[in-house]
Amino acid sequence: MRLARVSGRSSAAAVLLLMCSCATLNVPADPPEFKSEAMLHARAPGIELSVVPIQGRDLYWSLFNDNLPEAGIAAVWVSVKNTADAELDLSKARWVLSGDGRDEAALTGDQVFNLYYHTRHIRMYSAETDRRARLAMEKIRFQPGRISPSANREGFLFFRVIPGASFDSGARTILIAENIRHRNSRMSPLQVHLTYANP
Repeated sequence: MRLARVSGRSSAAAVLLLMCSCATLNVPADPPEFKSEAMLHARAPGIELSVVPIQGRDLYWSLFNDNLPEAGIAAVWVSVKNTADAELDLSKARWVLSGDGRDEAALTGDQVFNLYYHTRHIRMYSAETDRRARLAMEKIRFQPGRISPSANREGFLFFRVIPGASFDSGARTILIAENIRHRNSRMSPLQVHLTYANP
């Protein structure tokens, strides 16, 4: 990356611009911990789904060093426990955030970064920093796959939202988990009604 030589105030402004432009999404090194009473729950035979919608500027900043809803991204912490005596198959599970007349499927890790860079107008960033952040994202993002009996799997789901949008206490927002299979048959979709505070 080559920069033109400038001096004085122009130089300081250029350095500041470069520092802002080279930023990438901060990813927590360790997964958060939430108490059961702080989570929303949905249950069906063989499965328990527990959810924490990430709410409020302070919590977003503590986790991601940014208020992600301003960048058009909402985060939801999800934990799935297998309460059956056979495997749960989430290999092809589909997660949808439904509300305000919109249905948004969960974003992949690459989609999260691409959307973040686009909405934050970030055009330059360190390739190595970006690579490390994407690897860290896959450690905390909810991963598809099979869950053994009595085991659980957890992680973040990310969804596209209107940048800067607020979800007040009256908003009807639902997290839907579809295409979960048990004993080679598809389970009925699970739904958790979420209440978002202003981001």
